[in-house]
Amino acid sequence: MKHLLTVLISIIFLFSANPVSAQKEKYRFAFRTGLNLAYLKFLTPEKEELIKPLRTGKVGMLVGFSATARLNPVLSVKAELVYTQKGLRFVQEGIKISRKSMNYVEIPLSGHFTSSNKKKQFWDLFGGAYVGYWTDGMLIEKYAQTGFKAKTPIKFETLDGAYNRVDIGFLGGASYFSRDRNWVFDLRYEHGFSNNANKYADPTAHRVFSLGVEYIFAKRGKM
Repeated sequence: MKHLLTVLISIIFLFSANPVSAQKEKYRFAFRTGLNLAYLKFLTPEKEELIKPLRTGKVGMLVGFSATARLNPVLSVKAELVYTQKGLRFVQEGIKISRKSMNYVEIPLSGHFTSSNKKKQFWDLFGGAYVGYWTDGMLIEKYAQTGFKAKTPIKFETLDGAYNRVDIGFLGGASYFSRDRNWVFDLRYEHGFSNNANKYADPTAHRVFSLGVEYIFAKRGKM
């Protein structure tokens, strides 16, 4: 993870050598980071009813890059490459708290509709799809009576095909641009529809709410 952050920061400084233009640009390149509030939806109704009262959102992080191409003044398409932490947290009162982290390298692709008001405040609505590749994970269990905390790495290679490595789903949300149009703040929802479990484990799908911020470090071309 440290090596990934080093590479990301180096690329940002490289592109930032060119000043950001205030004119309407055709291409935008941005660094993206933020927080996830995630949970796993059990696809078996009986299991979902059992887990639902115990489930709370698991907080994770996301970090990566985005590239946006404007098709016209109001429509654009955006591609991203992000490292994102998903998973599940549930509490069994008086017994233990469990957190299951499932981390992915994800490629979201979305279409954006941009508008502005009289004060030149820009915002957009977007929707699209994503595909993710599971890289690693961690199961953390803290027992209430003893306070003992156990950490168990989740390695795909040792699970004997119990989980599917690829995650696919839809996404949607809204973005707001700062007045100088160098910062973008967005709120999005990801709805996974692929079953994460292959065998042995209960079938589940990801549900993720994200609050993100982007810094646009390069703009190219003019509309």
